[in-house]
Amino acid sequence: MRIVGLTGGISSGKSTASNLFKSRDIPVVDADIVARDVLKKDTGGYKGVVAAFGDDILQANGEVDRPKLGQIVFSDPGKRQLLNRLLAPYISSGIWWEILRLWLEGYKNQKSGMA
Repeated sequence: MRIVGLTGGISSGKSTASNLFKSRDIPVVDADIVARDVLKKDTGGYKGVVAAFGDDILQANGEVDRPKLGQIVFSDPGKRQLLNRLLAPYISSGIWWEILRLWLEGYKNQKSGMA
């Protein structure tokens, strides 16, 4: 199995490239989706972020208010660094778990010759 990392700035074509891969039945692990998952209620990422930023970042249902958290971290570089330090290990391990899941399922893309 080959692993390819796709990075780039805003509007650089990442989604277009990802959609092209998906259209050819090549699995895509999306770090944005993993990042959302690590903030789900009662996860380690959730608990760390709530401990660091307080209950004010929570919606009435207890979920993280992502726009509110975004306002906080994008207006203060120190808080953005804190958020990145808190979540990076969870995001990184989430990506690797998803890759492992694909490998364990025996994924082979016959169309592209990837194995």
